[in-house]
Amino acid sequence: MLSDRDRLLRMYRERVAAYQDADDGFRDRWSAWCRMVLAYGGELVVPPLRPEPDLDWLLADGMEHGPQVRVVSSGGDCHGNV
Repeated sequence: MLSDRDRLLRMYRERVAAYQDADDGFRDRWSAWCRMVLAYGGELVVPPLRPEPDLDWLLADGMEHGPQVRVVSSGGDCHGNV
C-alpha cells in the first residue's frame, strides 16, 4: 500500500506526463522547477492542470522575494491578520 506522499507523487507525475500540449522537454523543465522550489522547503510541488506557459520565464528569472515572514495570530482571523 502506498503512503499518501507516494500516492500524490505518482498522481502528480502522471498529470505532467499526460500534458497534451507540452513539448518534449517540458517534463525535464518541470522537474528542474520542482527542484528549485523545493530547495526553499516543502515536499511536493502540485502541477497545474495544464502546462505552465511561463515555466521557461520562471526558470530563467524566478527568485525568492524578500525575507520570509511569520505571522502569529491568536484570533483565528488569518486573512485579516495578513
